[in-house]
Amino acid sequence: MCYDYNKKMELTWFSVCKICELLERFYQRRLFRVIWRDFEKVKERVRRMLFTVLNRYDQLDIEEKILDYARKKNIALVDFEHELAPGISVTTAIGDVVLSLIEQAAEEDKQDFKERQRAGIDRARASGQTIGRPSQKQPKRFQKICQMYRDKRVTGREAAKILGVAQSTFYRWLREDEQMRSEQR
Repeated sequence: MCYDYNKKMELTWFSVCKICELLERFYQRRLFRVIWRDFEKVKERVRRMLFTVLNRYDQLDIEEKILDYARKKNIALVDFEHELAPGISVTTAIGDVVLSLIEQAAEEDKQDFKERQRAGIDRARASGQTIGRPSQKQPKRFQKICQMYRDKRVTGREAAKILGVAQSTFYRWLREDEQMRSEQR
């Protein structure tokens, strides 16, 4: 979802290419289609744009998507090829800023997601909901199979197969059963 606070924004064609190069470098040679989203949490006073990763695309598609979006939103593309000082161009400065913004925004989004997830889990636990996969209940014939295992008439693997559970589940149930028996004594 895009929020266009400024009716006319200026982007350089070179910075669009630089953004694609930065995305390629940042996402370890995997190229992605990106959408623009307003990002205000990085700095309080400055509105910045955040790239959200959606799908893999090649570099030309990324450039096309950015250019199409710019055309639809009437964003003027201006070419800034001049250097501020020898060896320092506007585009490399823009590129470094964009890369640091992407990294910072991605990290902050990740932290926000983890905080929301943790808060949701805490709310669910407070309301008494169980979290995670429910444990499998022991079948009624477990005690009979367990006795066969103790008498060495079946192996652990065979017992698990008879009960229709994994071998590790059978051994866990066996440990729990032995603990209950020792507590009862």
